[in-house]
Amino acid sequence: MRQCLHEPNPEFPKLKRAARALFFASQVAAAAAVGAETSGGENVESAAPVDILWEEEKLYSNGNEELVIRDFFEDERGGFFVDVGCSHPKKNSNTFYLEDKLGWAGIGVDGLPDYAKGWKAQRPGSVFLNYLVSDTTGGTKKFFKVPVWGLSTAEEKFAKRLNVVDELEVPTTTLDALLEEQQVSAIDFLNIDVEGHYEEVLAGFDLERWKPRLVCIEEEGPFAVSWFRERGYEPIPRYRHRDPTNWYFASRRDAEAANRRQTAQGRKGLARKQARIAQEPPGSPITVYLTPQYVIDDEGALVVNEAWTKAVRELKASEAAN
Repeated sequence: MRQCLHEPNPEFPKLKRAARALFFASQVAAAAAVGAETSGGENVESAAPVDILWEEEKLYSNGNEELVIRDFFEDERGGFFVDVGCSHPKKNSNTFYLEDKLGWAGIGVDGLPDYAKGWKAQRPGSVFLNYLVSDTTGGTKKFFKVPVWGLSTAEEKFAKRLNVVDELEVPTTTLDALLEEQQVSAIDFLNIDVEGHYEEVLAGFDLERWKPRLVCIEEEGPFAVSWFRERGYEPIPRYRHRDPTNWYFASRRDAEAANRRQTAQGRKGLARKQARIAQEPPGSPITVYLTPQYVIDDEGALVVNEAWTKAVRELKASEAAN
């Protein structure tokens, strides 16, 4: 089994932001092209189930997180979520669809108190808590507010690359203590989007105790895959093709079941994505954004994706030439 010997890429957030605007601008044209393929008087087989992951359009999440979550739970109604680093109640939210369309309830936690009013107004089924979820409970820690919406963080080095506009002292709590305080009994979906502070969040979380059915975490892979596997959870490789930014973990049984949930529509969707990437010129930031940096190989090992390495090399060469 091969081991990954590469350190996490410090330029990943920069590359991700640079590509994001170009990528989503191009989605409009791509969606129109897909629509044209399935129209024009052809008879569509009504008996075929909809592949949420590849045939539905996301409504609120920044990337395709919403579609991955819906696919895993198969649009199950009435679940419970915990959203750590929740940010805005609706824009770029991984949990708003669950609450608004499927009747879920939950807890949103963020270090910025700015979001409290919006959550109260737009998320009546949930509660917003202003904490810095970390590895200790009690006292306060610095939280750095940056002008880039949704990227404020407790990680000073990360924040200062984005120009800090304010430093807040925010009360800290471990995730375990927060869940106990809120008298949570079961978690269906746990979302962790904390701009580099994930090690501290997980240090204060007893996975074996709470057993969330699905975890989404924004991390490149080397830390999270090892941490979750040590505790009996497995990554779901099928979702890496649809969301190269986040990792998704579930119990071994549930992860295997989600991985097997492949359809003909899904295979066609993946083929369209790969064809689209192939059309991008060398040095395209869209290629970097759409290509996962780390993947799980056929032996189950976490490895650096050679296609990503090539895309980054070409992007740097293009930037240097210009």
